[in-house]
Amino acid sequence: MLSSSERFATLETFAEQIGQPVFIVDVEGEKQFRFRYLNSAHESATGIIPDDFIGKMPHDVVPERVADTLVVKYETCRARKKPYSYEEELELAGKSRVWQTTLSPVLDAFDDVKTLIGVAIDITRTKQGEFAAQDQLTQMMRTNEELQLLASSTAQDVRGSLQSILGMITFLQDGFLDLGDQKFDQLNLCHAMVTNTIGRMDRISNTAASLQLDTNAKADVDFSHVGLDIAANADPDKRFTVHVADSHIHTDRVAVQMVLRTLFENATKYAKSKITMRVSDEGAEPGRLNFYVSDDGSGLADDLRCDGTPIVPTAAGGMYDLGMSTAAQLITARGGDMVRCSPDFEGGATIGFSLPGQMVSKDAKAVTG
Repeated sequence: MLSSSERFATLETFAEQIGQPVFIVDVEGEKQFRFRYLNSAHESATGIIPDDFIGKMPHDVVPERVADTLVVKYETCRARKKPYSYEEELELAGKSRVWQTTLSPVLDAFDDVKTLIGVAIDITRTKQGEFAAQDQLTQMMRTNEELQLLASSTAQDVRGSLQSILGMITFLQDGFLDLGDQKFDQLNLCHAMVTNTIGRMDRISNTAASLQLDTNAKADVDFSHVGLDIAANADPDKRFTVHVADSHIHTDRVAVQMVLRTLFENATKYAKSKITMRVSDEGAEPGRLNFYVSDDGSGLADDLRCDGTPIVPTAAGGMYDLGMSTAAQLITARGGDMVRCSPDFEGGATIGFSLPGQMVSKDAKAVTG
């Protein structure tokens, strides 16, 4: 049997042979982790000098909230005793990057987890592409809706005029005296032509109504994981107490990330000390979820009362800072609304939005970060 030092040497050699960033973490107990090794690919990809991390715990080397989220992920892998994969956005060495990270536990002879091996793949460009595609899809959906409206309204207007003409032809046909000059045949031909054109207008209206872009790209989402990662990046030094609903949902993952990030960043501008993020299917339309972001700040302006009125896409400024208009456009494009809700905190503000989706599981307790 290999000694612990021999086993580590084997892990270190293995890590160096992998062309992706790899880090090794020693497990010293429940929620107690210490960085043991970072391979050369990790240093090249992140700019982190290994000596700055090796021998230290997460809270020694990264901002408090970021460290909190790392500990939660490491503890999840330790407790499960099986590989654990997740997305995370981290600002390391002054660069914000998105990683697809997989943690694998190394068990000793007593089936205890003594070491975690992490392999990280940089998916920043992929993530940026997802967000860009989501923006493009939103614009395409708005254009599609405008085309639908134009086609439907034009068809209806033309159909109305044709119906009037058809009525006049029918009136002339009634009791028409045929003098053998083929005028009655011409009236019949006009009647048939108008009737045929009305049928075409109906087909145009039906086609326009059926022009729908596919927006059903859904995935299972760990809501607390997404929320705490957003908080870790927008508020790394824990200026605010953040509560996130411990829920698992099935919905449009990219849209949730984009809108939650926008609302959270907006909330940090006004909050005094608290921000909450939650999701529920209570009161939602069938097949949809309601999301809420609340802060304990100064509340909404007089012209943005908490009356459930939809927030419509508009130019940036005031309440629509930090991409609020883009977020509202995205939600509107999916047939939902972004609305002002009754505040969770006295004097604060709560913004809600809806998306297609279902609850998978939920916990009565919120995760505090």
